[in-house]
Amino acid sequence: ISYFKNKVFYRTPKEVLKKSWKMIIEKLNKFCLGLLSKTQQQGIKKGLDKVFKYERIYLDQLSLKDNMELFPPILVKMQERLRRRFQIEWLTKDSSDHLGSYLSYRRDIPEQKIIMWLNNGCATVMAMDGGDVIGDCWLGIDFMPFPAQAVAGMLRKQGYAYTFKAYVIPRYRSLGIFPLLIDEQVKLLRMRGMKALFAAVSPDNTVSRQSGMNMGFKRIYTLHLFNIMGRDYAKITK
Repeated sequence: ISYFKNKVFYRTPKEVLKKSWKMIIEKLNKFCLGLLSKTQQQGIKKGLDKVFKYERIYLDQLSLKDNMELFPPILVKMQERLRRRFQIEWLTKDSSDHLGSYLSYRRDIPEQKIIMWLNNGCATVMAMDGGDVIGDCWLGIDFMPFPAQAVAGMLRKQGYAYTFKAYVIPRYRSLGIFPLLIDEQVKLLRMRGMKALFAAVSPDNTVSRQSGMNMGFKRIYTLHLFNIMGRDYAKITK
């Protein structure tokens, strides 16, 4: 241990034992990788990714149990003004008049994936300024393009719908477009008697998490995704 003091371990065995094994492994890995070139480090990390990957996702829900307004009065008034300024349209398999405009606007999603989502029953609600799409948010009810299909099936049976892939053009952000889109989804889901709307949010995406909290989303589960030797596993915890 004395050879590694001030490098990886602490000065005495007693201090080492007080630290978790995870911290020791992380420091040892960092020390060993520091001896290699950047190219060698990248190669090792890519190799490790093929053996083991882990991702954590928060599952947040917006309850639809009652018919009360979900948003505060000031936000409701803002939405009324936005509805007078912008048009709201749905893009579905059977209503695809704006598909061309949408594909031009949403270049971050491959066209094949968009068509696949539409063919499987997903839809996106769009905010439009004239004939241009300025923001949208996808909704999955019978089909959910979710990383863990077993978990998606469980939530679907419990009456949940899945909201995903929201995006607003930067110059239109902070106007309240995202809450407006969620409100349109809520109206549709209440007509269908759905229990709640849920979203999958990365812990690192603090902007989306805070935006969801402002609209009343609350965390219900944490989803743990593992890929071990090419096989996917999932576990949820509260």
